[in-house]
Order: sequence, then structure tokens, then C-alpha cells
Amino acid sequence: MDPKPPQQYELFADRPWRSPRVQDGSPAPVMAPEVLQSWQSRIVAYQKQVRDRGLAQQSSLLDLDTPPAPAIDPWDLDRYPPDFYRYLRGDRGDACLYFVLDRRQELLLYIGETVHSRQRWRGDHDCKRYLDQYHTLHLSLGLPAPTVDLCFWWDAPQNTRQRQALEQQQIRQWRSPFNKENWQHWQTPFVPVNIQY
Repeated sequence: MDPKPPQQYELFADRPWRSPRVQDGSPAPVMAPEVLQSWQSRIVAYQKQVRDRGLAQQSSLLDLDTPPAPAIDPWDLDRYPPDFYRYLRGDRGDACLYFVLDRRQELLLYIGETVHSRQRWRGDHDCKRYLDQYHTLHLSLGLPAPTVDLCFWWDAPQNTRQRQALEQQQIRQWRSPFNKENWQHWQTPFVPVNIQY
């Protein structure tokens, strides 16, 4: 009988890095800490290259009436905790781009846009689930917990389509790994190589 091929584990599923069958009945990590750290290092190196190259103002050759995209460096923005909406009663709550950083790794994890920052983060958000999985994975592997911050760029266009176009430009530029658009670049490091079926 041919062995079953390795299963692709994804950070974004419920407890994705857990083996489906463990001898004592409890789930256990199937990934070495070095695998996660290598994945993070590759992304950090890429994002550092983007910063070191300089954030070029980009414009389209096909649309000369469109102003160039602004150079936004998420690491230069003010940082807030992920539950900022509970404490900052006077936050702007305006349309913005937001950036989710792992400060411990200096890693840009996610980029999003919203018309109301407080409302967006108060409700359901896939990124909140991803962050929970990311945090739990670190702890399960015996690694220090990530230090997550949100940064807001308040000069985003009020027009939704313009803001979404700018968001997509930023996602392509930074290749933030939690954004679905970039999953093909980074894959996931959660491919167990020695699972016993």
C-alpha cells in the first residue's frame, strides 16, 4: 500500500499545525520551531529589502491622470495594541489603511483597509483569527509570544475604490503573509514530513 502524501498544514485553519493522530489522544505540534523561524526570516528579509530600496512612488504608465501611490512605511507609523478600540475612545475611527506588525520579529503580517477603524476591529475579522493561531503556535513550540501592534495610515482616500486600490498596491509591495493575495509567495511552513498515518 502506498503511503499517504504529507498533508499541507495552514496557519489560517483551526489549529493547523496539529497532527490529526497523536498517540495519547491530545494534539501535538508537528513542526519544529526552526521551521517557523525560517519562514519568518525569509519574509523579514524580503520586507527589509523593500525598506532598504526605498519606498518608490509608483505610477501607472497607462493612466497618467492617476497620482503616484504614496510611500508608506508601516514601521514609521504610531503603534497601537490589537484591542485599541476598547481603550481609545477618542481615536479617529476614520477611513484608513491599517498594518499589523509582529514587533518582536519586525514582520509586517497583514494589510487592510476600512472606512471605520474602530468598527472594523471591534467586529469579526479573519486577521484576528490568524493572529490567535500565530500566537498559539509560538507558545506551543516553546517560542516567545509575538508582540503584535496595529498601525494606521490616516491619509487614505475616503473613496472606497481608491482606498482598496491603494491597499492592493501595499499588499503587493510588502507581500504581507496573512493577506490571501500573498499565500502563493510564502506558502505555509506547516508541511509535516514525518507524519505516521
